[in-house]
Formats: sequence, structure tokens, C-alpha cells
Amino acid sequence: MVKGDKYSVFVITPAIIDKYLEKEDGASISEFSLMVFDECHHARGNEPYNKVLQHYWRSSRSKPNAALPQVRGFPASAYVMTTASSGDWMELLQGERGWSFM
Repeated sequence: MVKGDKYSVFVITPAIIDKYLEKEDGASISEFSLMVFDECHHARGNEPYNKVLQHYWRSSRSKPNAALPQVRGFPASAYVMTTASSGDWMELLQGERGWSFM
């Protein structure tokens, strides 16, 4: 990825996008309009997906009016989260952004 260039679609691993967001001259999470996570059940702990979501969370806290990307996640198969684990992310996203879940 080259800063300043404009692309319509990136197909990239979460580890690479995390490293790019960490770079001092890298992208800001707000430069993206949509992020689609395949295998999103890996968004926990110290996994790369979770690190990317932490960039999102920090941007939402430090710049409440910033245009942040929509996030869509697809697990590998039918996946059931416990109320405790899913509730944490739902509360975070519902907070200041006013998102709702079906």
C-alpha cells in the first residue's frame, strides 16, 4: 500500500493491516469506508483481527466525530458467543456511535 494512492478494494490479512496502521506514516483507520472480516471469530485476545478493532476503538474514543469504516464480520461457520463475550463488543459499538444489533 502506498499512502496517497486511491484504491477501491484491498484484500489483505489482518496482520498486515495492523502493521500498516501501527506505522507512523501509515494509514488511519478512518481512511477506510468498509472493513469485511472473514473468520471474525478470531477477533479476541492478541489476535490480529482484535488489534485492528483496537485501532478502530482508539479512533472512536480520541476522535468521536471521525468518519470510521463500517465493519462486517463473518465467522467460518455458525458460531455462538456467550452473552458475556459478545456483550462487551456490543456495548462498545452501541456506546457513543448508537449502533443497534438485530
